Amino acid sequence: MALGLRTMVMLSVTIIVLGIVFISFLKITDKVLGHSGLSDQDISKGKEIAELSLNQIATYGNISIKIVDLFKAKKVIGNMGRKEGDKNETFLFIKVRIDNHGDLPYQISNLDFELKDENNKTYDPEVNVLDIPDALVLTAVQPHRKIEGYLIFKIPENLEKCKLVYKLNKVEGYVFVRKEIQWNINLTDVKELDEYSVIRK
Repeated sequence: MALGLRTMVMLSVTIIVLGIVFISFLKITDKVLGHSGLSDQDISKGKEIAELSLNQIATYGNISIKIVDLFKAKKVIGNMGRKEGDKNETFLFIKVRIDNHGDLPYQISNLDFELKDENNKTYDPEVNVLDIPDALVLTAVQPHRKIEGYLIFKIPENLEKCKLVYKLNKVEGYVFVRKEIQWNINLTDVKELDEYSVIRK
């Protein structure tokens, strides 16, 4: 009888330990895969600035935003010509994906974003004067649809770390909500092309 009770106690302890290990594993896996992005609850806690890692998904209500590609290029060629940075400058391309899980269109623009370096110097996105087909411009993401587009910034060639900033401005009921979502980016290992050329045929 004592042996049976001892076995049951040991079995219970083992189940509890395995449960704790399993929960910890799920949390670690979620973080590694970038699923621990900004949640609605996190944003509503009064934080004006929310900081994410490069692989994290930012979510606010029915809208989620994720960085899906990143590279640099010395020259840019579009339908309306070509552009080259000044000496010691290069172009940074950041492709973002915007998912609209709601029932209303969501308006977004490249001008809602900016780049910020370690000294808090800001860089505005390039205006799409070259008519690059896959550049993000002012657009409405339709309900239950997603779009992808490149943000293009002209930056110093030696810039190593920066933040992509999305300035979220939204009216909820009678309240105007203003937030900043920031992705930390390390540029030291980002590939650089001689030129990036996309011409609409």
